[in-house]
Amino acid sequence: MRIFVIRTLLIAVGLTGAYHPSMAQSTRSAEGVIRQVVSALAGNDQDALSKLSIGQPEFKKYVWPAFAMNMSTSNMSADKYYPTYQKANQAGIAEASTILAGKKWQVVNVDLQPAQRKGKGFQVLGPPLVTLRDESGQEKTVKLVGGLLERDGVYQVTTFYVNPSLRAAK
Repeated sequence: MRIFVIRTLLIAVGLTGAYHPSMAQSTRSAEGVIRQVVSALAGNDQDALSKLSIGQPEFKKYVWPAFAMNMSTSNMSADKYYPTYQKANQAGIAEASTILAGKKWQVVNVDLQPAQRKGKGFQVLGPPLVTLRDESGQEKTVKLVGGLLERDGVYQVTTFYVNPSLRAAK
């Protein structure tokens, strides 16, 4: 009986990763998720980028409330706005990919910004400043992602979109 219970739990854990792909490559440090982001952007790995970022349920629960407070129209909902959010996210991926194109990058430092929103067991952080070093030793500091969600010690990208005027820090 005990073996049956253990196998059932292992299958359930495996299925959780399959049904919630945004958690499949989650990491316990901001620097770790940024390293994965740099690798996925450099390799144009859309599947990995998708798994590193939040999905619609996380958007609705953690990010949308901050958006809703700043929206001037009351008829907008998280479900209506999410496709626009996804398009901005894709534009951010394309822009960040061009920043990293053609070189191998090493993450030197990740400077987290203060939380924009906090709650029990989670915080939504602003765009971290990421210092990268290329193979020639040149360093640059940029904002590769628009924010991070830290939930119970696990980090995910909230969006890859960064306002172009804020993208380059150095």
